Amino acid sequence: MAEMIPEYAVHASDAVETLYQNLSQMLGSGYKVVQYLESCQTSISPSKKPINYSLFWIQKSQQSLFVYVSHSNTSDISIDKNKTDGLAANISKNTEIRNILKFQQRLLPANLLPHKAKLVPFLAFFPNVDDHKIKLGIKTHGLFLAGKQSMQGVELLNLLRTCMGIISTPFVIKQLQTVFSPEIIIKSAPSNGKKNKVLLDENQEIAVKSEISLPVSARRSNNYNLRVINGVAGSGKTQVLMHRASLIRKLFPLQKVLILCHNPAIKQSIESQYEQLHPGDRNIKISAFMDWCRKRMMITQTLVYDIEITDLIEEIYQRELAHSGVSKNMFMSEISFIKGHLIFTEANYLALKNTNLSDGVQAETNTNQPTKDIPYHDIWRATICLNNELAASNRVLWNDIPGQLLQSTEAGKLLEHYDHILVDEAQYFAPLYYELIKKSLKQHSGQLYLAYDENQGFLKSRLHLQDTGLDLRGHSIRLLFSYRLNPAIMHAAHAFHLNQLPKQSDDIFSNSGHGKNEDIKPRLLHFPSEQDEQTRLLKEIHNLINSGQKVKDILILTTDPVKAHPLASSIRSMLKLKVDLPTMAHHNPDALQVCPLDSATGLESPIVFICGIQDLFEKTENSQPSTDASALLMENTRKLYMGMTRASKQLILMMTAENIPQSLITPYIDIPTIPDEKVRNQAEPIRYLHG
Repeated sequence: MAEMIPEYAVHASDAVETLYQNLSQMLGSGYKVVQYLESCQTSISPSKKPINYSLFWIQKSQQSLFVYVSHSNTSDISIDKNKTDGLAANISKNTEIRNILKFQQRLLPANLLPHKAKLVPFLAFFPNVDDHKIKLGIKTHGLFLAGKQSMQGVELLNLLRTCMGIISTPFVIKQLQTVFSPEIIIKSAPSNGKKNKVLLDENQEIAVKSEISLPVSARRSNNYNLRVINGVAGSGKTQVLMHRASLIRKLFPLQKVLILCHNPAIKQSIESQYEQLHPGDRNIKISAFMDWCRKRMMITQTLVYDIEITDLIEEIYQRELAHSGVSKNMFMSEISFIKGHLIFTEANYLALKNTNLSDGVQAETNTNQPTKDIPYHDIWRATICLNNELAASNRVLWNDIPGQLLQSTEAGKLLEHYDHILVDEAQYFAPLYYELIKKSLKQHSGQLYLAYDENQGFLKSRLHLQDTGLDLRGHSIRLLFSYRLNPAIMHAAHAFHLNQLPKQSDDIFSNSGHGKNEDIKPRLLHFPSEQDEQTRLLKEIHNLINSGQKVKDILILTTDPVKAHPLASSIRSMLKLKVDLPTMAHHNPDALQVCPLDSATGLESPIVFICGIQDLFEKTENSQPSTDASALLMENTRKLYMGMTRASKQLILMMTAENIPQSLITPYIDIPTIPDEKVRNQAEPIRYLHG
């Protein structure tokens, strides 16, 4: 069958739907049919005339044929093709024919217009006209007309084969795409005074348009329709999601659209990208998930984050769990698990843990530590203590808000319903979140669109597909080519992931292309002290700025969230630069950004520093019991992988530790403190860099 983009024709009449089906079934696998969606864009303004045609571009091995279907009630095309005298004058009297020829002119640059009849032929159907009444066919213009009898069967297939154009060059095909599919143009800043027209690739275009319009007969039997985009880092998932949201607004201006993301930093980035695609549009809702929940609740308690109650958590941990061998990190992870799964009883908690849903790591580490050896009774008791302490001081964790909102909906409170909900970085959404999202979709007609990378989710909050209740079978599209990342960075991130989690790295390798000589390999800088590390960081930033690098192109990630504000203050005072934190509700996008690694999901920057990476390895090595170590290994591996893939041009890893982890010693990472490649695998002592 031919590839149809989108799968179902948008705003189609019965005749167009039938033709679209016929094209799908009759054309072979080497064909692609794309609908011209500009003609489908509707307006709520009564002053604008409705569109009176549908248009499709049929492609086969760089040959083209454009199929036009009239929506008018024309019953006769009376220009005689056999009479050449006065042909131009007669054409000018027929508005529809004149518009077809104008569009044909737009498709090609001026120097190729003499060849339009062979490069971009048009086949126009008039569903209300009998074939024998069609008298016009202008071969010199590449225009062929047909009536309703030719829209199906052998007649249709013969027409398509007869009218197909000649093979075009890639340059011509790109030119045709730019005019025919403007919705796939990526708007980017001008380069060297010229604005380059970059286009989404074919897989990205399919992801943007996939099931964007579903006829009633094609809707799912459940209460919503689902599409999932699973893409590697740098594959353009967010770009695809933004283009889809923009296209929805143009095609269905009266439908309600909600975009949800993981944190405020991503929200601001999405708002900026959407403004470029759809300037001035304020009729779409973009929100961080927790903030969206909060605005639907009447909260009387003081909202607090985990980091704001570290003393209380430490006190409860020491009192309830320190003797049990459970680490504080595991305690924090289990708190997130309990709240993310909306667990209210110890029996339900233990039942879920016995299924090993949250651990999911024993196969990777081959540990024989059984799940039952972990003192989940003690963890539950400690979590209840934390809840009671917070309630006594009229405080509530942000993580509790989704659960409270879900309970209120079950008690009869209604959520606002949307036609489309699009979720970016969906791997960080807990199963509970999806229950709320599904309740916010219009029944049967609502569409849920997820963009995620399963290799970036952290264990305590990453998306477990089996937990969400979403049926993803047959509804997923994979994006495997990484455009944003310098290939050297992607290779380094993959090598690290493979060294740490070999059994879970089979599916992450993307086609990121071959590296070029000018690609800068990631560097690992190794220091004897934190002061040396910070001194070198300041020097590196100073040198970048002096070399002409823009301040806004530098992102600094720190593994310890407590150090983000002090580090930002040091850079601000020592280097006299504008420095901001993207995690703040209102931040300066033109400043150098400092961000905790935990909050960097969805961010990107040409140059990225990741400071204090030794913490990710030391916590894993010192954790107890062994199942906790397995969980931390997976979580910290994914966390550093995510941080590494934030960089598009340069990546600098910084650490203070006695030894460099073996998983980071790869040919893809430049490590000055290891003399050369030959001694990397030898047991020689490494050197330190000093600030």
